Amino acid sequence: MEKVILDQKDAVDWVYRGEGAANLVLAYSGSSPVFMGKVMRIQKSQRKGKSRVHENEGLTAHERLLWREYKELMVWPNREIVQHVMSPLLGPQHVDAGTRVHVTKEFLLSVEKNVTCRRPACRIDSSQVDVNRDSVLIISDHSVFMNGTLKGGPCITVEIKPKCGFLPISRFISEENAVKRTTTRFKMHQELKFHNQEISEYSEYNPLDLFSGSLDTICKAIEALYATPQNNFRVFLNGSIVFGGLGGGASSTTVLVGEAFEDALKDVIKAGDGLCKTSFIQLVAETVYTSGVLGQLLEVQKLDAYDIEGAIHAYYNIISQPCMVCRELSKDKLSNCHTSLHSITLDESLKIVKDYLLAATVKDCSLMISFRPMEDGEVLSGSSNSTLYLGSTKQVFEYKVFFIDLDLKPLKKMEDYYKLDKKIANCYYCIGVLVNTPLPNGPRMVHGLLGHKPLWVVRIGLLRTFCPNRTGDDMFKCLDHWREVPGVLYLQFQHNFGWLAIESTFLDDLGVILKAALSNAPGIRFVRSSRNSGNMHHLQVQGLNVYEKHGPERSYDLKPKNMLEDDGMFTIV
Repeated sequence: MEKVILDQKDAVDWVYRGEGAANLVLAYSGSSPVFMGKVMRIQKSQRKGKSRVHENEGLTAHERLLWREYKELMVWPNREIVQHVMSPLLGPQHVDAGTRVHVTKEFLLSVEKNVTCRRPACRIDSSQVDVNRDSVLIISDHSVFMNGTLKGGPCITVEIKPKCGFLPISRFISEENAVKRTTTRFKMHQELKFHNQEISEYSEYNPLDLFSGSLDTICKAIEALYATPQNNFRVFLNGSIVFGGLGGGASSTTVLVGEAFEDALKDVIKAGDGLCKTSFIQLVAETVYTSGVLGQLLEVQKLDAYDIEGAIHAYYNIISQPCMVCRELSKDKLSNCHTSLHSITLDESLKIVKDYLLAATVKDCSLMISFRPMEDGEVLSGSSNSTLYLGSTKQVFEYKVFFIDLDLKPLKKMEDYYKLDKKIANCYYCIGVLVNTPLPNGPRMVHGLLGHKPLWVVRIGLLRTFCPNRTGDDMFKCLDHWREVPGVLYLQFQHNFGWLAIESTFLDDLGVILKAALSNAPGIRFVRSSRNSGNMHHLQVQGLNVYEKHGPERSYDLKPKNMLEDDGMFTIV
């Protein structure tokens, strides 16, 4: 197939199936037996810049050093890493390396034009088909059986992004990021995505449930994915999507969406009215449990033994550049274990980074499980697929399991991984941990501020535990992402020593935030006096002003809103 060259006239036969951050996926709809039952993966480029690595450039010099034991990667990295690295790690029966096919620039330009109307707006704004490529990857369409021809009935496929299935225990994780040891990366990342308005609500999915090895807990994980699919759960019927988003994710599953999905399952799942979805989730859970494929995936994920907080130091060893992380960390935060990483050999650094990138690949891959209901008395012959009996419907299903999205991660991404990790941990600590941490005796109500509507105040601890040895503007650079979180109001007050507390009893100059826990958040604004004298600060809450006075004993006064002197001497922060 590598001798085939796809030209402009061939573009019409390839239809949009979906996309991720790096690739478009197109399904073949033509009549050529060469491509029947195949999908195409086309790499994308950012609209505001060129793609990082072009096909004819191959690996960078440092990447050649990193992957030097795999000579095949020097020719076409993405395909060869799947065949020669990922396949042995995950099992060749679950990995499809695909085939390289050459294309013309006119083919890629036509594809870009044809698929634009099907792509999510958020994807169109950020990326496009990389027309500078000279080849694409053709792999089997794992949402169907037998090269696209259905045998004996319909085929239904679920695509799951399992995400990271373990909690890191690396000694290189800093104390200020210790939350990473007790909270899943997925849950923490949800906070950042919600903050950035990339998602409209949180998912209750916990990757640890999916990797648990317990059938009931796996079922719980699938239920959570179904309830809020986002871009982590999709279902295809005979190759066409019937549940989940095409490329931009999907919000929570509504009643109408659930009813449509229930109806789509009727030809596959022989359950009573309203029970098809429940039986399907049980089918998926039992297959994950029985196949054991996630056990092998987890082992590869755990190649990341150093966490990015350790691996980033090895990365700078490889590129022979001064470590920017060590430069950023203050002396008291730069531990001996971090500095020791700059004394290890080059081979040790290469192994740390290589293992981290392999783990990063499988933490972001997708799992495709396809099912075909078998007829009574049908026996599999000459097939490597397995079967599973679903007791609730008394059906036998042939199934196959494949991992997809196993592309090589560029070495340069190490810097991006470190920045993202820091942003996720900081955001979760600020929002997910601090804001939602109650007082020892539970949330405390401040009476009288809102009349008949109570205002709940939640203590979140001292800012010193999050940003030690930082004051003034540096502190607010550190916490800049606290602003404008939908549904939660944060009061920013630029004080030499941090944030002022608004609570029934004063806690500390270094930081408490007020959170309005109402069905409709009240109008609140924090005001700072610009007068050189007086040094008084106050909060406006639905017609009342709360003044905090400096002095040996902290106290608060309530005054009507009209007493506020609106003479330009007050600045909304």
